[in-house]
Amino acid sequence: MDFNQKTILIPGKGNQRVVIKERKAFFSHPFLEEILMRYHRMREKLAGDSFFCNCYGDELSATAITKIFIRYSAFISKDVKYNATIIRKSFSSHLVRKKVNIEAIRDLLGHENCETTLRYYVHFSTEDLGKIWKESNPYGGRN
Repeated sequence: MDFNQKTILIPGKGNQRVVIKERKAFFSHPFLEEILMRYHRMREKLAGDSFFCNCYGDELSATAITKIFIRYSAFISKDVKYNATIIRKSFSSHLVRKKVNIEAIRDLLGHENCETTLRYYVHFSTEDLGKIWKESNPYGGRN
């Protein structure tokens, strides 16, 4: 956690002993910064090295993180069960719609190849595809 740069370094693939990839997440909202600072002060009192941990100071497992998403997604929607993958896919698709460079999106998601980002994380609705076609096709705007 780097409060000056407003970033969180998140270990990715690997196990607890060897981390193969790391992702850098950014935060900028003052409320989120305040919550993270409070959590950081509380976290310093526990054992372990992981910033996000269970009550014993142990690193959160993928299963624990999924359970957290499911528990709190009920506050957002009773019908949809959110998880980390759904949020990552929504995030990447939103950035593509905003015309963010695909290489920047790849880096934000921690992928080695743009193909991975495009194949598994970016999805377009029929409405999106129609808009893209109209904007890019010289005959798209004509009736």
